[in-house]
Amino acid sequence: MYQGMPDKEYYRRRRWRNYALGGVLLGLVVLFFFITLARMGGG
Repeated sequence: MYQGMPDKEYYRRRRWRNYALGGVLLGLVVLFFFITLARMGGG
């Protein structure tokens, strides 16, 4: 664990980082989904 950072702050930062990563992954999934729809639509 980091020495200079309290546990509460550490977990708060880690949680927000996880939310950010989840948002990026969700965005990629949605992007690929729409790309696939566009390809299947003949466009």
